[in-house]
Amino acid sequence: MVYNFLALKKSLIRYILAKGQEFLLTTDKWLTTWFFTFFADSQLFLLCFMPLIDLYPYFCTRIFMTQEQILLELFGYLGTALVIISMIMTSVVYLRIFNVCGSLITFIYSLIVGAYPVVLLNGALIIINLFHLLRATFIKKEYSFIEVNSTDNSLKHFLTNHLADIKKFFPTFTLENLENKQIFLAFTGVEIVGVLIGEKDGEILTIDVDYTTSKYRNLSVGKFLYPHLKTCGFTKLQTVAHVKSHQLYLKKMNFIEDNGILVKTL
Repeated sequence: MVYNFLALKKSLIRYILAKGQEFLLTTDKWLTTWFFTFFADSQLFLLCFMPLIDLYPYFCTRIFMTQEQILLELFGYLGTALVIISMIMTSVVYLRIFNVCGSLITFIYSLIVGAYPVVLLNGALIIINLFHLLRATFIKKEYSFIEVNSTDNSLKHFLTNHLADIKKFFPTFTLENLENKQIFLAFTGVEIVGVLIGEKDGEILTIDVDYTTSKYRNLSVGKFLYPHLKTCGFTKLQTVAHVKSHQLYLKKMNFIEDNGILVKTL
């Protein structure tokens, strides 16, 4: 079927104007005058309605799509959705993983439909994201740890700005009663990426907070922090996990559960 879309546009415009006139004549004479002097006889009408009329061929073609074509288009939308979801990820690792998956799907879809500029774009995104994922996995990132006291201004600033996120994992934590705590700030370069707060009992450290910012949460800062604690004279770490995600993280860091308390021997 061949559509004369130009003639269709003109017919639709005439139909809309006719219905508009019919409606306005039954409501208010002033509105009728305003509609035809300012709206219908001006370029404003075309600016408002022509884009909608231009979509008509798009919907017409989709009415007669085969099942394979529909599935292929849904496949393309899935790739787009994954790329969009990746943009709202706070974790850099998850951002890149979702972006790779979305870009790969979009790459395949674009290759099938012959959209080669999009193929090139998504191919480049896949390579860039894989490069950074491999770099984060295999290249050792340098972290440093500094013990501070509760009056340290950098500590206060960090805790205040991240308090809401900290409470998601440590809901009982408050900014009060930190005077007698062991406190370590984790740095990469000059950026503070985490904090550990605990109570010392001889060679045992009972951890109250072991927090890493979302950007570095999946880069295993703990792998570097725990050996540092051993050099500070601690031989055993113990803590209680208040949320499931933190419990999974601790078990990944080789903490062993003992009567509801997670314990790690250094």
